[in-house]
Amino acid sequence: MTFQALSIKPDGTRTLQSMAMGTMLSTKGANADVCTFGDTSPNVVGKIYRDAFRKRFSANPQLIERIIILSRQSHELRKALPFCGWPDRLLLAGQAKTSADFAAQFTGFTMDRFPATTSLMELIGVRRARLRLTPRDSVNIAIMLAEQLNKLHQHPLHFVFGDLSPNNVLVSGDFARVLFIDADAFQFSTTVKGRIYTFANDGTTPSYTSPYAIARTEASQLPKEHDLFVLAILIFQILMADRGFLKCHPFSSGTVEENERIKARQFPYGDPTRYPVSAAARKAYESLPSELREAFTDVFMHHRVLTADAWIALLSKHRRCLHGLK
Repeated sequence: MTFQALSIKPDGTRTLQSMAMGTMLSTKGANADVCTFGDTSPNVVGKIYRDAFRKRFSANPQLIERIIILSRQSHELRKALPFCGWPDRLLLAGQAKTSADFAAQFTGFTMDRFPATTSLMELIGVRRARLRLTPRDSVNIAIMLAEQLNKLHQHPLHFVFGDLSPNNVLVSGDFARVLFIDADAFQFSTTVKGRIYTFANDGTTPSYTSPYAIARTEASQLPKEHDLFVLAILIFQILMADRGFLKCHPFSSGTVEENERIKARQFPYGDPTRYPVSAAARKAYESLPSELREAFTDVFMHHRVLTADAWIALLSKHRRCLHGLK
């Protein structure tokens, strides 16, 4: 298949080129596949939306407007926040002379390729993926995750990740880089030619949500506190995986769904007599420094918002202990 790749600069200048699909790299995404192109740089890949998801574009033009705005600013965004997979050129299945044509022909976008990476989900849940991973690497990954989320929040477009989950976080093969994908679904606000655009996140991944997301009304914006709540979930899982407990979720206890416990702020490790967890997992959790355990309890049970900077300070302060050093 050959696409028409549309590049739009911030000043509105447009260029069009043909790009032929190469090989399919991934078909695991919920709404899209990732492919290479046979006639361009191997460092460029395409995110191709599936037909079921594309049907939403005509009914909800904002879905495309969001990607167009990010595409127009891709050069600046890739410099300011290089750890995100930003939409670059827009991919059309055919010619588009009108807005209706554009919605019908819009298929996806190009973005930078992040080669030789592993999803955070694998690193916290698959033993073979952790063979070279050390406690030192794990703490560094947790700190980088917090640092980059902080940069995302501080950007002038006021980004909120929204669908922050281990599936949407990649880690480089040397564990030195943490990368964010699914940037086309980020929440943000901006003004273009005097018009204010506000884009909300469409949804979150089950078990990687927050009381803020569960309580919101449809299409309303998420506060940054949502990302910070999920950040705490990811840090918990990273540290527990280092202690041998893979896929250990902080709100998993009994047969109650994790989302229900999140909504009710029932943190089993903060109240194990009421919400039981295995004795071994509880012992592993209690081996964490008390300040970290208090932070998890405050965030998960007591409505305290712990900033990314606060997590960075805590993890840095207790780095030696988390490395297994005295």
